[in-house]
Amino acid sequence: MPELRANINHRSITQKHSLSPFNITEQSICKIFTQHQIPPGFLDILCGFGDKSHTADEGSASGVYSSFNGASHDIFYQFWYAEKNNRKHGDPWSVRQTGVYHRFTTTGPSKAENLWLLLHPMRNSKAQTRLGVATENCGVEEMAKDPLRLHVLIMSSYVDNWRWYLHDIKREYVQLVSLEETACRSDADFS
Repeated sequence: MPELRANINHRSITQKHSLSPFNITEQSICKIFTQHQIPPGFLDILCGFGDKSHTADEGSASGVYSSFNGASHDIFYQFWYAEKNNRKHGDPWSVRQTGVYHRFTTTGPSKAENLWLLLHPMRNSKAQTRLGVATENCGVEEMAKDPLRLHVLIMSSYVDNWRWYLHDIKREYVQLVSLEETACRSDADFS
């Protein structure tokens, strides 16, 4: 059996910080979508970024969307994760998102192509940095042979953060319950 030869066409679009617009013009994003025939549904992922005036999931495009036409498979989604924000005040955690578009196309019995469009919440995000290191260490062709490798790399960059985020929320909850119990005892003492 011939060895699979594969390549990657990868583009990353970043924000200055997770609440700012992307560092790309509307004209440029239209050109990328047209040139690579990216489905319009990925615009929902793109538009789901930026400053949120509310925290509800209304209009959030975090689902997984995929299609297969016999030769290529398109998948796109928004991956949400918690990350320490290193701010000196307020909540030490931010809930961020990365947008992922991936088209895997078989162009012959032993040849495949990958198109990746990644939307990062900031320059040099952990996933973007890990992608660079993995590509440097393994090589582009080796990375391209396994179409799931990049999805795993992105998710594994952040999934452990949820445990620590929930740990901090639990600690805050326990402190609030303790304060409420103390207040209730004080109220009972005055009765």
